[in-house]
Amino acid sequence: MWPVVWAASELLTSADVRRVRQCQSDDGCGWLFIDRSKNGTRRWCSMSVCGNRAKARRHYERTKVSRGGA
Repeated sequence: MWPVVWAASELLTSADVRRVRQCQSDDGCGWLFIDRSKNGTRRWCSMSVCGNRAKARRHYERTKVSRGGA
């Protein structure tokens, strides 16, 4: 348990604390991550999981509307 406590204390006292974000997944992921992107606009904890789901959902909604779906 000490390694986790130590890592958390290091993070909370570093400049990286300003880059801690919560995943914006529509599925309610809620994970925290450090946004190390160049411009600081990362939205998801994992592009391969949460990001892919969000993008697939948006694509489905766009194509459903263009096909005349309900």
